Amino acid sequence: MKTINIIMADQSDILQTICQHSSRLQVLNQRLSLLLPATLRPHCYLANIHHTEMMIHVDNAVWATRLRFLIPDIILNWQQDKTLPFIKKIAIHIDLSSVQKHSTTHQTQPTPISKQSAVLLHQLANQMSYEKLQTVLHRLANRSQSN
Repeated sequence: MKTINIIMADQSDILQTICQHSSRLQVLNQRLSLLLPATLRPHCYLANIHHTEMMIHVDNAVWATRLRFLIPDIILNWQQDKTLPFIKKIAIHIDLSSVQKHSTTHQTQPTPISKQSAVLLHQLANQMSYEKLQTVLHRLANRSQSN
């Protein structure tokens, strides 16, 4: 049976690799938080980086939507720092364990939006180049009172 010291000292051991990856993610998470607005920082964290994709976890859909607006700027700023891993794509995941902690016992129906707001959201979505954000905005616009 190996002691923890022997396991940690063994460079080829998988636990050492996991610890190194975790430490690296903590440092990169701090770098990511510097690119986020102060209001968004407590609700987002870097979950992983795999190849050229960054996975960010958020508390709920509201923060995910706000983060989607920032994705092009985050990628651009991240790529300008050559000491950081190259990123081409950012995926956003809502952390369900966080949502369950904050959810209430009763389910509420989504509040419909006005027809005017729906038209504006569709117009905004049609101007977006980021496909996922465009899809979300169209879905939100489809919740208008006339539907």
